[in-house]
Amino acid sequence: MRGFTLVCLAATVGCASGTASSGGGGSTGTVPQTVRVVTGTSTNLSASMMNSASANGGTVAFPEERVWAVMRTVYDSLGIPVATFDPASKTIGNNSLRLKRRLGEVALSKYINCGSTQGFPSADTYEVFLSITTSVRPDASGPQATQISTTIDGQARPITFSGEPVRCSSLTTLEARIVEVANKLLK
Repeated sequence: MRGFTLVCLAATVGCASGTASSGGGGSTGTVPQTVRVVTGTSTNLSASMMNSASANGGTVAFPEERVWAVMRTVYDSLGIPVATFDPASKTIGNNSLRLKRRLGEVALSKYINCGSTQGFPSADTYEVFLSITTSVRPDASGPQATQISTTIDGQARPITFSGEPVRCSSLTTLEARIVEVANKLLK
């Protein structure tokens, strides 16, 4: 029985430690998560896992200063309240969003995956806590191009019953929308 439990634990840790990356690549932040496995015997096991939140985004064909100048408007148009606005590092974001069902006019399940319960995406039925941070940097291709990179990290918990929080991963749709809206505002 103990050998079976260890195999299950290894499979659980192995499956849960993937990294999602798309588009612009960039920095990766990790958040530790501990999983406990109760074996039915006097031996209980725990393992730490690291979930990764990768920066995603894209490049726009405008100088960095022009792109930075429209970022508040981009966030506002997507319904993201700005809590951090740092002109020195050209970083904008909100590390403490608490949402139910929608971000602006869009269902959360269009932006993040928190699993599903009873056939419905948990992102649309759970209380969701998100951290969204966008940075604007010159692109390596030259001064007339700017890289917009966004990192999204989150978790969700059931609203109507008690339960452990679940990790949410980005579908990279919001990151792409941020680049798309910035590009439209700059034209």
